[in-house]
Amino acid sequence: MPQQSRSEGFAGATVVATGMTLTYLSLTGKINKYLLPSFRPWILLCGVILLGFGIWTLGVWRAANAAEKRSQKNHEGHYHPYSKAAFLMLVPVLIVGLSLPAPLGAFMVSKVATGQSRAALNKPKPTALIPGQTVPGDIPKYEDQVDFAAAANEAPRYLPFPELANDHENEMGLDELTDRVTGGDPKQITGKRIKTLGFVSALEPQMAEKYHGWMIARYKIYCCAADGVVYSAVIPNHPMPAENTWVELTGTVDQDASVDGIPVLVVTDVKTVPEPEEPYL
Repeated sequence: MPQQSRSEGFAGATVVATGMTLTYLSLTGKINKYLLPSFRPWILLCGVILLGFGIWTLGVWRAANAAEKRSQKNHEGHYHPYSKAAFLMLVPVLIVGLSLPAPLGAFMVSKVATGQSRAALNKPKPTALIPGQTVPGDIPKYEDQVDFAAAANEAPRYLPFPELANDHENEMGLDELTDRVTGGDPKQITGKRIKTLGFVSALEPQMAEKYHGWMIARYKIYCCAADGVVYSAVIPNHPMPAENTWVELTGTVDQDASVDGIPVLVVTDVKTVPEPEEPYL
């Protein structure tokens, strides 16, 4: 068989394998471990297109081989080496086939940006014109005019959040919990029962000495796992489940202990749950 024919057959088989991999990841939802769920239908479309193109390529290759065998002429052809790019396309296929990577977990918590640091930087500054009224931006000052309204108003401006229920648990993601603690009205969340979901992670040594507990964390992605930002909450004085275990917990926020933008939860219930189909916020 001519080398050119072998190369075309290998390329077709590689495209089929890549298309099958993308289709499998999309149909099973495993693509959510690496990309936003909104990308899932587009990855499925790409997988189907590659699968169809690869099958068509193999069909053309088989037809050409059959015609060549029927020919009485000697078609040795020219030497066409296998494409190195085709071998690279097999890398994700082998990774998925041999060991499907898990979503971002506890190992990366201390190695990526934190949502707490962003929330602290973006916390709005208190500004006001009259007591109880807030406006965006700074209040203008004039050398010959005293701003009595601003001086009389010490009410801070908080991020607007819906009121929380008093008679039942309030489900929220760790990102909303962080935003409420760092920029929301403390009165809205104090004493309210919060239910949230995440995976278990150990505290860094300096935090472990302070809180004597562990941490629940979850990543938020804006495109793919590469741009993941971690949100977390400290769970003090409570037995720690196995690291990377997904848990659903219920508790209240300890406002006095929640410093540096990191919520501290006094938990009343911790329940182990399976990894969610969509592991990212």
